[in-house]
Amino acid sequence: MSATEVAVAGGPGPFATLNRLVVPAVRAGLGAPLPLPAPPAALWSLGWVPGLVLLEVPGRRSGRRYRVPLTALVRGRSVVLATVRTRSQWLRNLAAAEEVAIWLRGRRRPGAPWVRGAADPARGPSPALERALARFGPVLDAAGVGLAEVTLLPEVPAVGPAAAAVVKS
Repeated sequence: MSATEVAVAGGPGPFATLNRLVVPAVRAGLGAPLPLPAPPAALWSLGWVPGLVLLEVPGRRSGRRYRVPLTALVRGRSVVLATVRTRSQWLRNLAAAEEVAIWLRGRRRPGAPWVRGAADPARGPSPALERALARFGPVLDAAGVGLAEVTLLPEVPAVGPAAAAVVKS
């Protein structure tokens, strides 16, 4: 596998097969959280919209990039990922990464990760997630839920002849 290729996570067995089927669909934007101005219902009333995203994370030892389809809650530039398998490899890789990418609505977006309970987190959770953790943290702890957040980085405008033409006008 070359340095530019990305592996689909899952290892041998049923998860690898499932991920090979799901990754292209999620990468294309299928199942992505919809950008709703005023989300309805209980969880959504807090402003979080559920859906599917594709996490692209480097391996903590190999540096090889992996794509993992996950359910997520999205609010603005905050993407919250959770798992009941706190020893998941993607969660461990995310805790060791400085920068990752999230495929959201068919577009690859770079982001800065935060993992709850990481030994030396480079940053803390967003204020909205911090409020949610104050309210639901004990429940998550009792259930053994692993939690992570990726803050999407601002998009850098394209540079090139088309962008230069826009700047001149």
